[in-house]
Amino acid sequence: MAITTIRPAKKIPALKKYLIYLSVAVVIFSLLLFNQERIPEILGIAKKAKISIISEEGAKVYLDNKYLGNSPIDSQIVKAGLVNLSIKGAKNSYNTSLNLIDKSENILFRDLGVNKQLSSGINIWEGTLDDKKVELFLFPENSKVLVNEKEVTLDQISALEAGDYKFKISSDGFKETSFSVTVRKDFKTNIEVNLAPLPNSKDIANFSNYSNIYAIYSNNSDVFYNSKDWIDYFLYFYSKRNLNILNFGVTKDKFFDYFVDFDGRIFDNSGNQVDTLDSITNPENKKIGLLLRSLDKGKINERNFKSLLFFNTKVDLALDTTNSDNQKFSAKIASLTNDKVPVIDSAAQNTQPSKTLGATSPAQTLISQSNPATPTSKKFIIVNNEWLRVRNAPNGAEIGQAKQNEEYEYLGEVPGGWVKIQYNETQIGFVSKQLIKMK
Repeated sequence: MAITTIRPAKKIPALKKYLIYLSVAVVIFSLLLFNQERIPEILGIAKKAKISIISEEGAKVYLDNKYLGNSPIDSQIVKAGLVNLSIKGAKNSYNTSLNLIDKSENILFRDLGVNKQLSSGINIWEGTLDDKKVELFLFPENSKVLVNEKEVTLDQISALEAGDYKFKISSDGFKETSFSVTVRKDFKTNIEVNLAPLPNSKDIANFSNYSNIYAIYSNNSDVFYNSKDWIDYFLYFYSKRNLNILNFGVTKDKFFDYFVDFDGRIFDNSGNQVDTLDSITNPENKKIGLLLRSLDKGKINERNFKSLLFFNTKVDLALDTTNSDNQKFSAKIASLTNDKVPVIDSAAQNTQPSKTLGATSPAQTLISQSNPATPTSKKFIIVNNEWLRVRNAPNGAEIGQAKQNEEYEYLGEVPGGWVKIQYNETQIGFVSKQLIKMK
């Protein structure tokens, strides 16, 4: 009979056991310290929200600088909390912050446009209930609001009960938008609406009786601030919808061959500025979009006359073509100067425009002859906007802002629509010619 000896298990010294426990505690503490955000997720109690994003096809979406996916994104689950959202398209981007609460559903519709000013969208996000059930933020602020086809005030909107609603938002000079909203019982619904400005404030029609020249008019400074952006936005806007030309009809194709702005600059139908007229054949057969701002008062001026005459030899600088009385008006654009210059007799205009843009026109010759002692130093004041960016060079870095009604010494003009000024005692600056007037 074999005898088995049973030996007692070895005891771990108390100190060694203490060190083991301490090591495990340190590891656990480190995990908790450096992965605090993941603890709720690891324990299955993380707060989540849903987000949907509809923007231009293929736009890249980032949440807290982390790539979320390409637009459109449908009901993707993300962490709740304050997040930074970015949508980056081919030409423009959109950035905002959202406070996403647990179990909320959030939707963003963004039209990136061609720049920040010429973009639009609707943000709908759910928040914690407070004294308002629904809160609406509008741009423009005076927009007209219809809910289920009935006009309502913001106070009436804040008292809406849970349910489904059809919103319609409109404002003069902006594209009307409609959308549906579901207001849920346990959430506050926040709605932010930025309407898209229209690229033309009035219907597009022939300018006076000139068969191939059409007036594109705007009274919105965000639209006409920069001619290149205006044309890009015009082409972008009507690439998505029909273009209606009075007495012509509806077209989906690029209607205009060229654009002429208030300074006489010519752009092709892709929005690129034309530096010479030599490449333009049969100009009288081209359809021209004439860009007119509210401050132009619908007139041909001394600066764009030469370019328009190139496309239509019947263009008459001496007559206000929008006035039924055909009153004479100054060759120098009235909105930009108080100088007195002679009215040009249309019968004496036999000189054709130069083939090189910027060459002296008949109107400029008369002006120079009548003002032989014109001072080289002038003053200007800002118009339209409350302020204007001052740059260190044309299209250069911003060095400051010129406020409305402030005066600066005029140092000359620079190609591309820029005016050189004495910004302060030590700095020369450049400002956009579009938003100033001579004194």
